[in-house]
Amino acid sequence: MALQYVEALRQARPDLADWYADLADLYQRKLWHQLTLKLDQFLQIPAAQTGDTLIQLYNNFISDFETKINLLKLAQFAVIASRQYPDKDAAITFLEGIITKLRETRELRINEPILHVKMQIAAIHLDKGNHKECKNLLEEGKTTLDGMTDVDPTVHASFYWISSQYHKSLQEFAEFYKNALLYLAYTTVGSLSESFKLDLAFDLSLAALLGDNIYNFGELLAHPIINSLIGTKVEWVYHMLQAFNTGNLALYQELCGVHNAALSAQPALVQNEQKLLEKINILCLMEIIFSRPSEDRTIPLSVIAKQTKLSTSKVECLLMKSLSVHLIEGIIDEVDSTVHVSWVQPRVLGIPQVKALRERLDSWALLARGPVPARAPPVRRNAPLGLPPQRLRAQCRPRRPARLGTAPALLRELQSLGCPIRPHTFLLLLRLYWRGGLYPLVLHLFDEMPHWGFHHNAFARNVVLDVLLRTGCADDALRFVQGNPSPNYLTYAIVLTHLSRAGDWSGMRVCFTAMLSQGFLPSATSLASVFACCSKAGTMAELMQLLSYALVSGQQLTSAMWTCLIARMCSEGRLSEACQTLGNMVRSGSSPTVVTYTPLVRGLFRAGRHDIASELLGSMASNGCIPDLVMYNVLMDCMMRERRYDEAIDIYLHLHGSQIKPDAYTLSTLVQVLQLSRNIDLLPRLILGSDISYDLVACNSMLSALCKSGFPSEALQFYIDMIGLGIRPDSYSYVGLLDSLCHLGRIDHAVNLYRSVVTSNLDSDAYVHAAILRGLVRRGQNIMAFRILREAVRQNYALDNVCYTIVLHGLFRGHFVQEARDLFDKMKDSGVASNTCTYNVMLRGLCRARDMFAVTQLLTEMEGANVHMDSTSFNVVVVLLVKLQRISSATALIREMLNLGMKLNTKTCWLLSQSIGHRFVLEDSISAESDVSDSTCDLLVCSAS
Repeated sequence: MALQYVEALRQARPDLADWYADLADLYQRKLWHQLTLKLDQFLQIPAAQTGDTLIQLYNNFISDFETKINLLKLAQFAVIASRQYPDKDAAITFLEGIITKLRETRELRINEPILHVKMQIAAIHLDKGNHKECKNLLEEGKTTLDGMTDVDPTVHASFYWISSQYHKSLQEFAEFYKNALLYLAYTTVGSLSESFKLDLAFDLSLAALLGDNIYNFGELLAHPIINSLIGTKVEWVYHMLQAFNTGNLALYQELCGVHNAALSAQPALVQNEQKLLEKINILCLMEIIFSRPSEDRTIPLSVIAKQTKLSTSKVECLLMKSLSVHLIEGIIDEVDSTVHVSWVQPRVLGIPQVKALRERLDSWALLARGPVPARAPPVRRNAPLGLPPQRLRAQCRPRRPARLGTAPALLRELQSLGCPIRPHTFLLLLRLYWRGGLYPLVLHLFDEMPHWGFHHNAFARNVVLDVLLRTGCADDALRFVQGNPSPNYLTYAIVLTHLSRAGDWSGMRVCFTAMLSQGFLPSATSLASVFACCSKAGTMAELMQLLSYALVSGQQLTSAMWTCLIARMCSEGRLSEACQTLGNMVRSGSSPTVVTYTPLVRGLFRAGRHDIASELLGSMASNGCIPDLVMYNVLMDCMMRERRYDEAIDIYLHLHGSQIKPDAYTLSTLVQVLQLSRNIDLLPRLILGSDISYDLVACNSMLSALCKSGFPSEALQFYIDMIGLGIRPDSYSYVGLLDSLCHLGRIDHAVNLYRSVVTSNLDSDAYVHAAILRGLVRRGQNIMAFRILREAVRQNYALDNVCYTIVLHGLFRGHFVQEARDLFDKMKDSGVASNTCTYNVMLRGLCRARDMFAVTQLLTEMEGANVHMDSTSFNVVVVLLVKLQRISSATALIREMLNLGMKLNTKTCWLLSQSIGHRFVLEDSISAESDVSDSTCDLLVCSAS
């Protein structure tokens, strides 16, 4: 029936035929999420909003699948359709029927769509002039809204819009102004038409001028919607706002004269002329106070009278009015005819006011540069935090000028300038120090509060808790939380955030349980962080418990939560459940991201379910979800594993076309693909024939890929181009360059470059030293490598066991056995720990020298150092035993080797079979490993790992 209706419309409306065809196709394929998005676009088209088109479309098409789509979207479609009803009572009846259907679904989160529909009913009542019904619905909606969390912005926007129109109809300017600004807070200005923005900006401007107790125009002037007034016939109201915001009485009077006709056309402005004059005078007074330094806030009344053009008696009335509405705090001295102002209500500042404030702050900074009092306050031994000041300073270095001194010194400085020390002084300083990373001052200031007679409130405790966690004082933070008499929601949210970053699931589980036991419901962000941590470090059962909690408590699962759940299912091989979960995610109204699709695509390809993976990729593309670098890497890896090399290369080329910079993993995969497909000659053309601007990390990956694939000349040229682009090389860049020079046989250039690098950068890491040593050994320059290593040791450069292992290997290859043994002893004396690769090099060299005594000593030393023999170690010793004709010892070692799950290599098998007169066959019929252990290249790679 629904499909037939759409087909009939496609024939009847050729101008909308393509839209109806798409709707029918999506309906037939039961792609409800995609159909919802298409309908959302269709309903905004002007051609679709003629006559009763939308009413009929809803009744004959949308109603057929209304319970299968996101219920909030359903409510929005119904609201749009209801606006086409010429009879308002019929529209209300239609919307009430929608509410009934929503309740019948028995879904958990139906309050949002119901509230959205009720706001449209309230709007219809307002159009009918039925203010009482509209007010009742607004009050009911406010109660519902306050009881919900994680509410969709469109629901907030609908409530505040209807509320603003209700107050506008009653000419309650202040309430209209407040609700209209809240409406804009939940609405994207770009989605509004130009005529709508102009009307709303004009109404807001008039409400700001006429509203009671509205003396702060900065928020409205900073909003982009106010720019809609510029260049129109009502631009005068924009300049009027600017005059009021700066308290410029002269400009206001000038504007009144120039735009008298326009002002007279607004009855509300004419009726409230005296009120506007009083407001501009009050704002003029605030500007006078604001422009004076904080230490000079005693103002003669004559100064105010001159600026406001009022008599002294009227100035006193103006001051009393300002005091009564709490714009200022202070004392009026009628004897001296002065007023001392101690506080001014904070305001949103414009650019000129910010500039003036900056000049005053510069002046205050000059005062603060004076000498710090010599007598510092005594350090209390029993600080409330229980954290030694020395330890704290070591953990969080104070990034502050010395002129600030200690927290008590700054408080005394403020007091000497006439600034009263109040609770909010401490809280403001705490916030400043906290935001500025001055963590020692935060803790000192917190300890000072009781000495000034102030108690620690929840904000102060939460700031200190965050500081302790940021500076790594986890134990102190735990004790601090346990000693907190009244933790609030933010207390737990702070702890959850830090534990999530640390990946501490056990701690996060305890904190989350305590949070719930205290009656605090987590926000969507906090719950998402718990989901993320649990999906990585928790069990699947715990993750399902979290999911159950979210559903039972009415929490709407965000895209991040769904993604964590799907990723965990994929990691455990539960791909069918992961696909079902993705379907549930789409049906719930959450849009999958590329992060959601990535683990699914990887898992499906590796499981051989290519059809489903391809379908997912198609769905991802149709939803406008653009692949990122990780997705491209996954696809390349999957294609390589499937031996679909051409497709892997196509993916790489598509990545370049998307202007995404490849990383080391991308290039490594590309190299493997080209090697396996025997197209390694294409590598320079693929990675150098692109106009993408690479950063340092990408450049280093390119250098590494070219070097390892046998293209040293191209790597050298790439390095030159990299320098020409102004990219400053680091240690990894130098490694690639040294490898290239050594490959090309330009040893002198390589050594000179190495000396230049280590001389200019004394902190060069071991990779640079290993690179030159490896290059020299590969070229047979063993003695030169030995000399460079000894020079590096004398200069106390950062060397590791890889550097020593490379040179040891070179010395043994050159038959410098005694030099190798001396170097090994020196390596141990210098405190560099040997690993299995180092011992294997020594074993191989000593075995070739047939020094059984030294080999025995080395094996004993390995056991004492808790370094286990691997397959290479066993094979080397077995070969020596065979060559020494100690067959029984070799056989015993082979049995031990097989018991450990290791295999003999081909060379060892051949040698053993020759020694005993026939081919050696393994007892467990396991084939021998091929002998590549003697390869110089592979040995160096092993040692470098």
